[in-house]
Amino acid sequence: MAVRTTDVSRWSSELLWLRRYLAPYVKRYYGEKVFTYVIKRFEGAYEVILRSRLRVSSTIPKGSGVAMVLVSSRALEEGPERVVRVRTLSGDVVEVVLGTPLEESYHVVQVGPYGLKCTCRDALMLASRADSEFIAAAKLYGIKRFELQTPLFTKYVLCKHTLAAAAYALASNVLSRDLKVFREVLKLSALGAALRVLGGSGVRRSAVIRSYNVMLRLSRGLPP
Repeated sequence: MAVRTTDVSRWSSELLWLRRYLAPYVKRYYGEKVFTYVIKRFEGAYEVILRSRLRVSSTIPKGSGVAMVLVSSRALEEGPERVVRVRTLSGDVVEVVLGTPLEESYHVVQVGPYGLKCTCRDALMLASRADSEFIAAAKLYGIKRFELQTPLFTKYVLCKHTLAAAAYALASNVLSRDLKVFREVLKLSALGAALRVLGGSGVRRSAVIRSYNVMLRLSRGLPP
């Protein structure tokens, strides 16, 4: 379903809360570069909200979370994939493929107290680098037996789509600000951003060890 215009102010308000919660935390523990990276994602999320009538294809409540299908920016600009016949200077007729392929036209986003997931390129690149950097950092900082199963950071992604969807879930009262596990997931997602920007060696040992222990508890169905 599309988001009603009357919902946008509350949706934006919850995005602002997320920014006020995460931005100071990121700046304090990971520095200016990661702070700038995260702020850009918040700016993108705000644009998604402002253009929600065009961007949001559907929203599906799932327990204490939300699944959201978003039309990609590229699809909005270029339209769907189509074949156009054009005549060349030599008089031949050729077929040219224009527009956005179906697999790149939509992003599937899932947010809830236990994770922030998205299928966009930004999310996939973040998760891939964060996984390899986290494993290397964990070994560097003394974790000899790595007990977590990969992939790890596909569940802890800060991109403009997960931020917009998380704010929507909060505005819809599907997700609560007060859930401790959700706040820990936000912190793990901030770590993922830091690993992408700084690499594992640029993140404090205490942040890596703490996050490893939190993820280990969550993987075993225990509170963080």
